[in-house]
Amino acid sequence: MEANGLTHNGKIYRIVIKAFICDAPARQWVKCIIGHCGKFACERCEIKGVRLEVPPSMIFPGLGRPLRSDESFREQSQPKHHNSVSPLEVLEINMIDHFPYDWMHLVLLGVFKRLLLIWTGL
Repeated sequence: MEANGLTHNGKIYRIVIKAFICDAPARQWVKCIIGHCGKFACERCEIKGVRLEVPPSMIFPGLGRPLRSDESFREQSQPKHHNSVSPLEVLEINMIDHFPYDWMHLVLLGVFKRLLLIWTGL
């Protein structure tokens, strides 16, 4: 790989990565971060989570916490958020902004599932 792109058969190809579309477990795997139920799992800020017993879940209370930036991610300013160094860190991408949250986990398995439980009385 050259600074200008990939070379194949004498031709240079420029590759632009706009985003990595992954579900939550895949995003955690490629970024080498802890799972979404961990105390330091928030991918957007550096808040410490609190575990609830009933219903069993992890919540992240409070507002105004320091936001996680590409620089703080690469420096691993919150070590308990990371499992190791992501192999994607060699790329010139933003390790926060280029990994959007996935609609399936946020809406379908989160909000809509809870609404269905409320509506059906289960």
